[in-house]
Amino acid sequence: MNLFLQGPICVGKSTILRNTLLPYEQNISGLVIQRLFEDGVPCGFRACTVNGALPALEGIYTQELKGVFLYKGQSFPEVLEHAARKALELCSAERCQMIILDEIGGLELFSSAFMLSVHTMLRLNKPCIGVIKSHENLAHTARRLNLPADILDLRDTLQQELESKGRVVTVTPKTHSQTAALVNGFVKKAFL
Repeated sequence: MNLFLQGPICVGKSTILRNTLLPYEQNISGLVIQRLFEDGVPCGFRACTVNGALPALEGIYTQELKGVFLYKGQSFPEVLEHAARKALELCSAERCQMIILDEIGGLELFSSAFMLSVHTMLRLNKPCIGVIKSHENLAHTARRLNLPADILDLRDTLQQELESKGRVVTVTPKTHSQTAALVNGFVKKAFL
């Protein structure tokens, strides 16, 4: 019922999902994290709720942009929590046939409100596809930001929950095409 990807940054996890899901986007709801740029330089991240249209993986930052939860080192967790609640509402609707969660398993693990929405989405008995931040990527982030070590335990517990109803697949440059085929098969089967 679940298929989640993990792996090194910029290996193409989100691209695989987006390319596969585009023909079905009208029946997909959930949450996608968009990387933001300002003057060509990465500057933050935006939480995009999905309601029948997949957002671009990258966007240009403007002050009017809604859903920005991380901008130049400033974090706005309430924005991410609000987006997760909205995503849950959209995923609960009858028209939603598949849930996307791209990417979970990062700093938001410390937000009980965000995680409650995620756990509830995972229990909606709908196919769910997404990306979970790999243990290695999160460990690097935790060291860089001096985060409490238990964030890795929270991440691993989330992976166990995902695997209890599906799979978590590691994407590497060598397995990229096989992973794309696996995702394609999962999505086609879900929409039969």
